[in-house]
Amino acid sequence: MSKTRKSQRVAKLLFAEITPFSEGGAQGTPSMGRTINISGGGILMELPHTMPFEIPVNLALGIEDDVARVKGKLAHYHKNDDGTIEIGVEFVDLSKRDKELIDKLV
Repeated sequence: MSKTRKSQRVAKLLFAEITPFSEGGAQGTPSMGRTINISGGGILMELPHTMPFEIPVNLALGIEDDVARVKGKLAHYHKNDDGTIEIGVEFVDLSKRDKELIDKLV
């Protein structure tokens, strides 16, 4: 674990919907992706396209028979050789319920 990482990441494949928001709060178009890994503090996921850096996002993560709906912000991204984009999303203001769902995975 790096000095800046607060929690251990676990490789986990989940299907996820990510919805970006502008600085003014306008909702963008939702996109479907999949997670690469997850921790108590955020996820790394793969998308077919990039999103603006540090924008707020809403995530819907399918966890077992439930859905965690969490707020986050785009922390970093990387374009792969195959054209897919890996984005890191930091969770923001997790509810107790969603934290418990995510903690089951990590």
